[in-house]
Amino acid sequence: MTDTDLEIIVFVLLAVAIGVYVCVSSSIKRKKAAENAIKKAWGKRVVYKGTDESFEYISHYAKGNPSESMIDDITWNDLGMDEVFKCINNTNSSVGQEYLYKMLREPVADAEKLHELDRLADEFTANEKERITIQKIFMNMGKSRKIAVTDYIGYIMDIEQGSNIVHYLAWVFLIASILVTVLVTPVLGIWLCIAAIAFSIITYYKYKAAVDRYFICVNHIVKLLMGAKKITALNIDFLGEYNDKLKNISEELSDITKRSWLLETGNVDGSIAEILLDYLRMLTHVDLIKFNNLIKLFNDKEDYIYELIDTLG
Repeated sequence: MTDTDLEIIVFVLLAVAIGVYVCVSSSIKRKKAAENAIKKAWGKRVVYKGTDESFEYISHYAKGNPSESMIDDITWNDLGMDEVFKCINNTNSSVGQEYLYKMLREPVADAEKLHELDRLADEFTANEKERITIQKIFMNMGKSRKIAVTDYIGYIMDIEQGSNIVHYLAWVFLIASILVTVLVTPVLGIWLCIAAIAFSIITYYKYKAAVDRYFICVNHIVKLLMGAKKITALNIDFLGEYNDKLKNISEELSDITKRSWLLETGNVDGSIAEILLDYLRMLTHVDLIKFNNLIKLFNDKEDYIYELIDTLG
């Protein structure tokens, strides 16, 4: 090995080390900033930053299956309840804000339910550590800004499972180009690698665009299930009843969570692992393959999914 080769290796290792340090440092700062934002926002009036379009999605959960107690549009608008909702929408997830809107739109007159709501509010106020941990879990569940997830649950039950032929072809093309580079001729192999990467990226976005809304919905349900498992793992005493419900739902939908690894998570905290996985998904289409395989697992699970949304909400 020449001195020049050694210098190149050292330079590459140094660049990688600097890149890792920057990513880790940024990730830690983002997590700390998120926790500070949660603490600062607690009990404060909210400044709504969404668009009219995103606000429309929030109402779909309540309007999709209206109860007899739902406030009609005229009364709701006369009371200016959209503005009231925007002022108190201090939620960190789609499931939270959609359920909050539903609570406002369908007032509860049952004394027992109101006392339970007060009990939960008091418990979360008194237990700051547990509250912040729960809020961070909901923040990782995230907000689906493009669609109302509940709009597509019914469609997912009926969607046909797609073919994975093109996705596996992307694997074959990429592996073959690497083998040519290593075993035959590097020059031809590099050009084949470039072509394989281009093929993978182009077909990835083409096929993902075709199922984008369904993909978002499936992905979001998976994140809700993962969040539910994290909440039950905390074993918080004052959430006993809800822990039992979430455990039961998680068991019924366990096949979905078991087979959902490598689905897109949204990379809320900007971790290095997720950044690398994003590139892996693009090159191998592994998340689209997982999506096609997951679809059939949603059959006859609609009631459990709605119960999951209600309980988390």
